[in-house]
Amino acid sequence: MLLPRNDSTNGWSRIVAPRTPNPALNQDVEADWVVVGAGLAGLAAARRIAENRPGDSVVLLDADCVGEGAQGRNSGFAIDAPHNVGSSMGELAAAHSHLRLARAAIAYLARVVHEHKIACCRHAGC
Repeated sequence: MLLPRNDSTNGWSRIVAPRTPNPALNQDVEADWVVVGAGLAGLAAARRIAENRPGDSVVLLDADCVGEGAQGRNSGFAIDAPHNVGSSMGELAAAHSHLRLARAAIAYLARVVHEHKIACCRHAGC
């Protein structure tokens, strides 16, 4: 099997203790849901399925360790500022819509961090 080459540029992984991935599958697995890819979107999808369908089984598959792909090289913070705001009223309305959506997502993230007591920052304001 050909797997993507890990170029070891994920800085977040360099500052945490080494992780040991689960062994490769060597038998058939049955599940109600299969999520392919354990990046940010795959993890979010698997988590929401588990929240919304607690009796269902979810399998999360990835060719590498969780979060080791391109998404692991992101900045690791959430912002609410729209990036592309033009001068037209349509672009301004879209920017306001984006702002509301981003703030709702950040509030949801804050609730999850608080609920699960996730230690994700190093300053007292968290």
